[in-house]
Amino acid sequence: GVQRLALFDLALASFALGNSDQHGKNVSFLHDGQGSVQLAPAYDIVSTQAWGDEYGHTLAMPFGEELEPDRVTPRHVERLAGELGLAVSGASGRASALLKRLSDAPTDAVAGIRAEGWDDPIVDSVLRVFARRSRQLIDH
Repeated sequence: GVQRLALFDLALASFALGNSDQHGKNVSFLHDGQGSVQLAPAYDIVSTQAWGDEYGHTLAMPFGEELEPDRVTPRHVERLAGELGLAVSGASGRASALLKRLSDAPTDAVAGIRAEGWDDPIVDSVLRVFARRSRQLIDH
């Protein structure tokens, strides 16, 4: 239940951020010795797509059976939910809610980066990728 939802949310956020390198070795689970398992905190989430084709465009792991990020649609969000054993009927609503909660995070991060005196065209590229990929996941 809860861990499958967390894994679903991680896949959505990673895709929205343009991380083409999300794969099984970047996902870990914590075992407490009492039989409880939970998703470990996310790590190695990089907006590889912000750099264009330099770091690869094709997804390292399918998103709802699709490896080409430009072809991912809300149908793939539903397919991913089904693959994880989640209710397909609630997948689009959950994706919309998550992306709405995350919508200010990239802009806030960029503001913090710029406040530190660091500015590079790549930061604007990350924002564009996030906006485009987020729309892709929820627009019908």
